[in-house]
Amino acid sequence: MPEPRVIRPKEQLPRDLDPMGRRALQLFRDSVGGKDVGINYGEWEPGASNGPHTRTKDEFIFALHGKGEVIVEGGETYSMEPYTFIHIPAGTTHTHRNAGNGVYIQVSFAPDGPYTEP
Repeated sequence: MPEPRVIRPKEQLPRDLDPMGRRALQLFRDSVGGKDVGINYGEWEPGASNGPHTRTKDEFIFALHGKGEVIVEGGETYSMEPYTFIHIPAGTTHTHRNAGNGVYIQVSFAPDGPYTEP
């Protein structure tokens, strides 16, 4: 029987920023014991963005700290402040970005698997 797994992001978070201006940690994915789900923790520096992309399955984001945005191509911009939750339906081209002056922190729940950049 599998054992519970405790993950402390602050202890495992990379020190260096990735090319998108964030420190990201995969908390739970197929590659680390998950099944059909991915849970990601990210700290985004001011102005950081991951650029437009589309997932093949729904994505869910929960904001923990700071101010972020989810920008839907051809549509709305959604403000992400602490304790804001957003559901992004599969096939929706969108961008995440830090819209504040300090660090923006979010946890995303997205399936493992490919996403496309338009």
